[in-house]
Amino acid sequence: MISETPWSSLPPAASERLGLGAGQRNALLRVVIRPLDHTLSDHEANQLRDRMYAAVHRGSRNTWAAR
Repeated sequence: MISETPWSSLPPAASERLGLGAGQRNALLRVVIRPLDHTLSDHEANQLRDRMYAAVHRGSRNTWAAR
């Protein structure tokens, strides 16, 4: 985890976009994926990113990065 920001410290637009409520927080995570046997395609990397986001996200909205 790189950083963590409480809901109360986020700009209202960010809280709304993420669907965060009182008592929740936004966490910035860094994930490094390095397969040893091949290079990941953009599609494969995006699929992994989406699965990780879905596993940790607890807001009322799912907001993936631009595709």
